[in-house]
Amino acid sequence: MRALLVISALMAAIWASLIALVYLVEALIMRWVALSLLRSVLGMTAYAAWVAAWYFTLMRIARRVLKRAPDLSAR
Repeated sequence: MRALLVISALMAAIWASLIALVYLVEALIMRWVALSLLRSVLGMTAYAAWVAAWYFTLMRIARRVLKRAPDLSAR
């Protein structure tokens, strides 16, 4: 049950951060940058940074969980 709650909380955090990023891109990049190519590059860079940040965050969480798990190969 606890694992389901943790996964649900992670999914909600990922979704909320993506909505915040979409709003940030819309509010800042789309309104203040005039060149279409530059807007595209900045928007894709922001989304790539978001994906990378969540990837490294989830990998760090997974490593911590696996480090705490008992070693089953010794049995």
